[in-house]
Amino acid sequence: FEGSGIFKYKGKYFLYSAKSNEEMGKNTYDLNIAVANNIYGPYSNSWLALRHGGHSTVFTDKKGAIWATMFGADDVSNVFITPSLVQLQEDVTGKLLPVRGNARAKVITPIQEINPVTWKYTFNKPLVGWNAIGFNDRNWQSGLGGFGVNGKTNWKTDDIWLRTSFNPGILSSALLENLVLNISHNSNVEVYINGIEASVMLGFNKYSLKKISSAAKNSIKSGKLNTIAIHCKKGEEDQFIDAGLITWTAF
Repeated sequence: FEGSGIFKYKGKYFLYSAKSNEEMGKNTYDLNIAVANNIYGPYSNSWLALRHGGHSTVFTDKKGAIWATMFGADDVSNVFITPSLVQLQEDVTGKLLPVRGNARAKVITPIQEINPVTWKYTFNKPLVGWNAIGFNDRNWQSGLGGFGVNGKTNWKTDDIWLRTSFNPGILSSALLENLVLNISHNSNVEVYINGIEASVMLGFNKYSLKKISSAAKNSIKSGKLNTIAIHCKKGEEDQFIDAGLITWTAF
């Protein structure tokens, strides 16, 4: 336990702290809460109030709504070290839990910590059009992401080019608007969707969320196969690249 605090709400005292749980097969760093009628207790057994919400602060806004800070400090979280706010409410049993309608991540293309994706890859500079949806990558190698140091597939050259196909299912305009990259890279990287530049990033970046260009998002065909293509350069000392797509949906 760490990151503890006490939050008073409607005459009750909510004692919260970070707690490591193993319910998902890997440790998750969560927000757990217990409640008492007196600040000195006795407190109830704690409950898991917010998955990946460890080391949170719970507070009310000017309208009296309850919020918890969150930054996703575990390798299972889709939101990795990304400042977030989640609204909470008291349910019929007296527990503080996320409000229905809050945003959460829906995985479109997973990263290696969730479910490694098979990519086609090459270490040799490919022909023009390598990032297009109809490009013939039959002679490229196949491997699981991520690539490089601590990845599922070795990568030791200066450059790597990657391609994979994905079916996003039926995407509403709201889901498409909220589509983002979840990406980790040790050096400069270019990302394309269906041949259209989605994002260009420089330097090092641990798993976090990055915006996708409107043109790339608008190229995505709902319920059909699409292509994500990546070119990444080696970092100063080592190399790593892994990327996925997530969108925000409601509880």
